[in-house]
Amino acid sequence: MKKKTFWLRLTAVLLLCTALLTLTGSGDGFIARAGKAQERYEELEKELEGLEESISKLADQTADVTARRTALAQQITVLREQIELLKQQIEAQQLVIWEKQHEIMLKKQEMTATDALFRERIRSLYMVRNDGILSTVLGANTYAEALTAADTLQRITQADTELLDTLQQQKLELEAQEAEQQLRLEEMEASWAAMDEKQNMLTGSLREVEGTLNELSQQEEDAQAEYDRLYEEYKRAKEEAEREFQESLQQGQGSGNAPPEYVGGEFIWPTPGYTYISSYYGWRTLYGQPDFHNAIDITGGIPGVIANAAIVASNDGYVTMAKYGDTGYGNRVYIDHGGGYITRYGHCSSLAVTAGQYVKKGDVIAYVGKSGNSTGYHLHFEMRVNGVAVNPLDYVSAR
Repeated sequence: MKKKTFWLRLTAVLLLCTALLTLTGSGDGFIARAGKAQERYEELEKELEGLEESISKLADQTADVTARRTALAQQITVLREQIELLKQQIEAQQLVIWEKQHEIMLKKQEMTATDALFRERIRSLYMVRNDGILSTVLGANTYAEALTAADTLQRITQADTELLDTLQQQKLELEAQEAEQQLRLEEMEASWAAMDEKQNMLTGSLREVEGTLNELSQQEEDAQAEYDRLYEEYKRAKEEAEREFQESLQQGQGSGNAPPEYVGGEFIWPTPGYTYISSYYGWRTLYGQPDFHNAIDITGGIPGVIANAAIVASNDGYVTMAKYGDTGYGNRVYIDHGGGYITRYGHCSSLAVTAGQYVKKGDVIAYVGKSGNSTGYHLHFEMRVNGVAVNPLDYVSAR
């Protein structure tokens, strides 16, 4: 019985090797026949990733410039409020100066009138200096009245002089106040001019920022249009790669070489010690669009902790692909377990096997990386049954 099993396994191995050579002539496995579509699909993935990064940078730039525009607009608003307040203060100051000037004018008129009256008195006194004063004095009934009359005339003259001095002093004080208020007005007007210049400068900066925003908006629009176009091509390329993969399987089966039998046994978890799943099998959002994820992504739960961790074969089988690449799955390993069962291990940092090599369940085949279209360290673990992607969690468990 053991000999029969051995020969059956040997026959299956020989048939698999023959099928591999028939399909590829190089040992790269079934998927190699879909090379052109797969390569284009992976190139588009990389282009989409680059465009997504560019759009993200444009969005960041737009956010920064928008914040600057908002800040400038706020500064202009505050400055306009300050200018309006200063305008009101200048108007009030002009009124104060006008009032001072009016007071000075009135004081000058008062001084002019007083001075005219004083001059008239002086002239009258001069005209009657010889006999007017003497008559006044002699007309007194007594000596005391004569003295009083002379003193009165002297006091009138002194009072007029003092009044003129007082009016002159008041005029000088008002002129000093006017000069002080005029200086304040000039300072306010200088501040207004400076604010107005600053407002013009900010307004110019705001126009420049708005121009930059318009340019960024156009760039984002163009980038998004190119992104949408590439995404449609990406979807078609993905479908074509899958179709060619299925055709390669059918061609292998139709070449007269029956597919090897399933090696048997249960599949095991491919990353011992690391069980956290960051993205499950099924629908998700990729490149901003709904996308069906035909695998599970295994990480350590903490960014980078799973880096370079060992990846083991989930079951016995032949390595149909062990390829380094910087697009799509990046560095990847595909294993055929017979019976239509295939497992794929993507985004590896390095590989430990070669195409055509037979591996046992639990053998180290690669190490966890972030090569290809990946944003961080993780293992893309995919299972296919008869060419159709299935949920790996229906076949493996982290227990």
